[in-house]
Amino acid sequence: LPKLQPRFYSISSASSRHPKHVHITCAVVSHDTPGGRWHDGVASTFLANVNVGDRVLAFIRTSTFRLPSSAATPLLCVGPGTGVAPFRAFVQARVDADERKREELDSPRAASGAAKSMAKMSLYFGCRRLSAEHMYEGELRDAAAGGILRLEVVSSRDGATAPHRYVQDLLARPEDAAAARKALLKDGGHLYVCGDAKHMAADVHRTLVGVLSSGDDGLRDAAEAETWLASASKSGRYQRDVW
Repeated sequence: LPKLQPRFYSISSASSRHPKHVHITCAVVSHDTPGGRWHDGVASTFLANVNVGDRVLAFIRTSTFRLPSSAATPLLCVGPGTGVAPFRAFVQARVDADERKREELDSPRAASGAAKSMAKMSLYFGCRRLSAEHMYEGELRDAAAGGILRLEVVSSRDGATAPHRYVQDLLARPEDAAAARKALLKDGGHLYVCGDAKHMAADVHRTLVGVLSSGDDGLRDAAEAETWLASASKSGRYQRDVW
């Protein structure tokens, strides 16, 4: 039998908070197939059954999916489901950086200035059912309450009837679209998308084209929006970690 290929997972913890540990966010794959056979994911099932103290073969590879060097850069992040993983790390890093800055300044007036020097991070998270799948809810809501994060959440199956709503539907709302245009076209913000490549990433990209090419403050048309996104991707301002 050929060797199994490695499974790659986004790191969902910041080295500033967990310098000697690496967290991952993994959904256990387990479902019935159309042919009637039960399927368990190889890697996810293995990880679900390891115990504390067990040894797991793993390695870390270099990634370009990372925060910009300046905390003053606005961030627009889209990560439904386990796609939230790298953004949890982003949030931890920005919260820790803000706390360090406040400690250095060590005064209420200076602390207020520290908070203002860090640009807001917007995170769009989606899942099927919030009661079971709203991962890291406490951490994310604490960051939002502290002014570091703007959190927008949608669930597609919580008492909903078709048509279901997804993260791209939140992005397309007029206020959100205007905020996205300002962050990306005016303020030099960075755009990140993480998660499902087959449907979500393509749907989000199409929505972004519409968002950037609408409004009096937008680009001329969809073609110009596609050109802008291609240029942003080449320069590292539009990054996608999709599978």
